[in-house]
Amino acid sequence: MKYYLANIDEQSGEFSFSTTICFATDGDATEYHENVARTWYDEDGAELYEHGVYWNDYVAHSAGQLTEVDKGTFEGVQKHIMKLTG
Repeated sequence: MKYYLANIDEQSGEFSFSTTICFATDGDATEYHENVARTWYDEDGAELYEHGVYWNDYVAHSAGQLTEVDKGTFEGVQKHIMKLTG
């Protein structure tokens, strides 16, 4: 099992924001992160717009930074940020 911190980047008009998530997976972390971005607003998933960006009405969202962390760091930060299971 490997542990990760990741961002989902969003832009709505001139406003940009990022949500930090954490997850653990035995699979491909980049693929998992991209799937989270794709399904961020709708479990059926959004269509790819361009360059890794998905559209949901007036919000563009994409997979941002992805960082592998050790288990101790993961356990410490998961109390403070959104934890995803998968």
